[in-house]
Amino acid sequence: SMDEIRDWNANEFSKVIHPDDLLFVMEQAQKKQTGKKDITISYSWRLITRSGEIKWVETYSKTVSYGNGPADLVTMIDITQRKKAEEKLQESRSYLRQVLDLVPHHIHAKNYEGRFIMANRAVAESYNMTPEELVGLCHEDVAMNEAEVRQMLSDDREVMDSGHPKYIPEEICIDFKGRVHWL
Repeated sequence: SMDEIRDWNANEFSKVIHPDDLLFVMEQAQKKQTGKKDITISYSWRLITRSGEIKWVETYSKTVSYGNGPADLVTMIDITQRKKAEEKLQESRSYLRQVLDLVPHHIHAKNYEGRFIMANRAVAESYNMTPEELVGLCHEDVAMNEAEVRQMLSDDREVMDSGHPKYIPEEICIDFKGRVHWL
């Protein structure tokens, strides 16, 4: 309760901090109380409730003058639901990445300029890269055939401009070894 917390001394606060976060949180509190400048103003950490439940909190703090010395003005926000949602989103992304990378066919998405915003392993390997290395590059940065790049970019833009799919029966892609692949 708030009454209990008001009566705590500085070290008692540590009993609600998750052991994995204890050192950092206590370091920050100590730095703020002594007026040091190399502090982190906002950070998240785990709090252990009286019932033993672990909650995530985002802490925002500022050193202020109070009485005869510095004090820490702290705002804490429960971000447990946000952390759970972020975790589920990461799991979903990992699952999608795994599915995409298991497909042996080329799967990718590019923006209007022809920059890869997503690519599976099959696409990336055709350019001797990882998907992470390929994302952010333009097709023209990695493709061997200028005509191939122009045609694909034209087809991509046509679909983006019209909002309608376009059937392309076959398309040539030349990989980094100069091998021709029919897509």
